[in-house]
Amino acid sequence: MRKSILAVLGGDVNISQLKEIYTKSGEPVVIAADKGLEALDKAEIRPDIVMGDYDSVDKVVLERYRDENIIFFDRVKDFTDGEAAITHAVNMIDHSEAENAVDVSHDNTFNKDGSGEKDGHITILGATGNRPDHMMANISLLKIACDAGVLAEILDINSRIRLFRGPYEIPFTKAEENYDYISLIPLGDKAEGITIKGFKYNADDLNLYQGSSRGISNELVEEKGLISLQAGYLLVIETGDGEI
Repeated sequence: MRKSILAVLGGDVNISQLKEIYTKSGEPVVIAADKGLEALDKAEIRPDIVMGDYDSVDKVVLERYRDENIIFFDRVKDFTDGEAAITHAVNMIDHSEAENAVDVSHDNTFNKDGSGEKDGHITILGATGNRPDHMMANISLLKIACDAGVLAEILDINSRIRLFRGPYEIPFTKAEENYDYISLIPLGDKAEGITIKGFKYNADDLNLYQGSSRGISNELVEEKGLISLQAGYLLVIETGDGEI
């Protein structure tokens, strides 16, 4: 059975969206990272795992979950609560055991060759908001899942963010596309050998480089589209209408 994990971090969370995702996911395993517990409490969703240093969560809310599977971290640490939650989620899928899922070091022996995808999916809420430093760090945490061969996505009320490592093909269907724009941004120096079909701006064997905005705001125009990547890491960001 495909394991579905919902990780709720401490950024902005739309409660209606949270409830909808939880229901559609068929009661997934729920991980609360620090202040993410407040959003789950408002949504009346009890987490399976609560973790963090609890420097930002309302202490009254935290007290209500003292009897849950709760993990405490020292406030002086070299990783965020979000990194701990995503690493935990990946390890639950990668090893199918929660007991080994609290190692947040960078020595985890994931499926680094990218061969095959694990039978699981991680949805991350609360990864965006008014702290650009946390948001950028949270987006980069998708690499943990990507390197492990685990499908993961960051969702907020206006966007969907995924990370892929080449070689990889990403299909799109217009009937199922819920966003106006699809943007491609390399994570790292460059993403190589990108082919884009079925979009307003198609490409063949395109390289995208960090420090360029070339991949921003494409649109799916045909019934089916495809983005393929030969090498490197590529962020695929789908967003609603709006621009800076």
